[in-house]
Amino acid sequence: MGNTSCCSSKQTVAAVVDPAARPRAAAAPAGGVLLEEPAAVKVQETAATPCEEPISGTAIKGLSEEVWRRRVAKPQSEGDDAQVQVKALTYNLCWWDLYGERQGNNGSASSLVAAAMPGIMGCQECNDISRVLREGGLESTYTAIQGPHSLAIAYKTCEWELVAQGWKEIAVDEPEQFYGSRSVQWARLRHRQSNK
Repeated sequence: MGNTSCCSSKQTVAAVVDPAARPRAAAAPAGGVLLEEPAAVKVQETAATPCEEPISGTAIKGLSEEVWRRRVAKPQSEGDDAQVQVKALTYNLCWWDLYGERQGNNGSASSLVAAAMPGIMGCQECNDISRVLREGGLESTYTAIQGPHSLAIAYKTCEWELVAQGWKEIAVDEPEQFYGSRSVQWARLRHRQSNK
């Protein structure tokens, strides 16, 4: 398998919305805009303040501009309501290639994680998140949650506290290109300093 893109030999079919087709705020306020969470997972019970800026672009099919406006809220920025800054990393480790074919490539993925030092990271094609953390000397800094179907989450233990976690199988590949079941993994965390 040469040094081409680690996932170039696999093709995955997924329903993805083109980012260019998503409605966007034309002139976001300092700090950007915050999309309101669905009511079922809302942490704070406050009503969203509609964004004042005009929205440009084409609405997602079935989502009118009016509905989009109701889902957008200005970020809070004063006093106790200040936003928590989160450094997040998502990483497709292409385990079959990086760790299967190239035996970890001298800890290259672990080195990248150590250089970035995210507060929270989510990984796919990750058979062993503990190995990734260990090879980067990060096992005492992060708490790892190994999920099903090669999913994983890790978070900085000194910054975050685990409130709840889970996963759910959401699809199964078609027989023509069968890999297996597809899942989603989640974790609800509390920021230790702000208690949010």
